[in-house]
Amino acid sequence: MKTLFREHRGSLEDSLQTMVEVETLKDIQVIISDKFFHPVLDLKSEYYTYDGRISWDTYIITGEVEGTRIVVGFTKGEVEK
Repeated sequence: MKTLFREHRGSLEDSLQTMVEVETLKDIQVIISDKFFHPVLDLKSEYYTYDGRISWDTYIITGEVEGTRIVVGFTKGEVEK
């Protein structure tokens, strides 16, 4: 099932400007692969919160960069592996 993905940015407005439709974590991996100096590995999706500002059940997408887990972005719903 497709959902919306937005990159983690300093403000909600900036984040929403990066919004694209995705279906899987692999889709997100392709989107972010050119944006980091090091590979982002082991992407995970977990329920985060309901965001009333944009009416999203928000899922947080995290990945590992050189042994540290970072926030990559957020989706409007669950995303498949």
